[in-house]
Amino acid sequence: MFRLLFLTALFSAFCLQAFAETAKERFARMDLNKDGFLSEDEFLKGSGEEPAPKSGLSPADIIPDLSAGDDKAKIIEKNVAEVKTILPLKIDDETTWTDVYGVNGEIHYIYRIEMDVSAVPSDKRDFMKPVLESKICPTVRPMLCGVMYDSVLSKGIALQAHYNDKNGIPIAGCRFEAKDCR
Repeated sequence: MFRLLFLTALFSAFCLQAFAETAKERFARMDLNKDGFLSEDEFLKGSGEEPAPKSGLSPADIIPDLSAGDDKAKIIEKNVAEVKTILPLKIDDETTWTDVYGVNGEIHYIYRIEMDVSAVPSDKRDFMKPVLESKICPTVRPMLCGVMYDSVLSKGIALQAHYNDKNGIPIAGCRFEAKDCR
């Protein structure tokens, strides 16, 4: 029991700080005009790695151009269909975007983080979840707000990002609405 608590504390103290710092540095590099938000263009250009799109899509086609007259269900359907064409997409050395789906008027993004929490008892994982979310969600928010605000969030559609370990065990989740971006 002590060993597990020690490992959890060690993980929290060192690994989470390193993960958050890496993401912060990556965001700073991608935020080309240094305004604290990523536009779609900055996201694609600033990453330094344009994803190899499938089905003849160019990187600029990843986020669909949706007219203001589309209702929420159509916006979600179009967004999910477009994004699925590029998945899976390796975000960085530790993170892969594996799936997207729409349910209950929201868009859900599924990410796999290259870590294994299967040896950690579920009650300890529940303890780790808010710690991970406090590191991941503030880092992800500016990126999602910059890329998805105009086409999705401003239309009243929330985004949820789900983070699972390499075995599919949920380890963190973030939910964003338009009000979270201002």
